[in-house]
Amino acid sequence: ARIAAQMVGEDELIFLGSGTTALYVAQALCHRSDITLVSNSLPVLNELAVHGKMSVIGVGGFLRRKELSLIGHFAETAIQDLHVDKVIVGMRGIHPHYGLTSEHPQEIQTDRTILSISDQIIIVADHTKIGHVASIRVAPITDATTIITSKQAPAAMVNAIREMGVTISLIKDT
Repeated sequence: ARIAAQMVGEDELIFLGSGTTALYVAQALCHRSDITLVSNSLPVLNELAVHGKMSVIGVGGFLRRKELSLIGHFAETAIQDLHVDKVIVGMRGIHPHYGLTSEHPQEIQTDRTILSISDQIIIVADHTKIGHVASIRVAPITDATTIITSKQAPAAMVNAIREMGVTISLIKDT
């Protein structure tokens, strides 16, 4: 999360996805007052409402209770009208051949819409997600610009993804 937060430049407009990793990124960005952050995650929006200093835009939609995210037609309609400097999201599966994958069919189109609003897609995921293939393909691996993961990621998978032109930052788990 800290590495992803450090990649956010001054005066940028950022989309931050849902999930625990996104919440950690939000916490790492809370002190920033020079950015605008957009999210469809209720925990992220709550964190930023209570502790954040930046401008915040919340995206509405149908509530996915397990993730506490807002998805579906209303979310997609709002998101597709945006162009942001960076998208920062987690992903359930990251594989060089099968791409970016998810287990949740009800949010696939929302995820695809999110990935379409920036030229800089940063995926933040622990090493267990690298090489994992979830049941539904969201996008090809080359839609990611940067993947931030832990050093325990399988070297063969990391190398294969790098060969496809995606930057991978390996960090020590803390």
